Amino acid sequence: MKELYDQGKVAIIQGIGYPNSNRSHFPCMDIWHTCEPTKLVPRGWLGKAIRDLDPHHENVLTGVSLAVGLPRANGGPRRAVTSVGDLDTYGVMTGISDVQQRQEALTLF
Repeated sequence: MKELYDQGKVAIIQGIGYPNSNRSHFPCMDIWHTCEPTKLVPRGWLGKAIRDLDPHHENVLTGVSLAVGLPRANGGPRRAVTSVGDLDTYGVMTGISDVQQRQEALTLF
């Protein structure tokens, strides 16, 4: 990480948090994912952004999560967020038969 720091690609930011933390992992994760420090809500902060970006459900790929499982931050009622755990097995861009071209396309995706 020091190399990245020396290149200006990593920063150290002190004091990241929120007031009155109880220091319990799971409640803290709820707060980080939902941005709601005082109540439990069904949608995450990215889910709210997805709702606002596509209020009429016109785009089936408004949200894509490149992780195993769907992080709570992406969650929200009546919002489809695609969760891709492994691009090699997901079936994206299967019409590209050239291995190098497909890898370049997947990297861009």
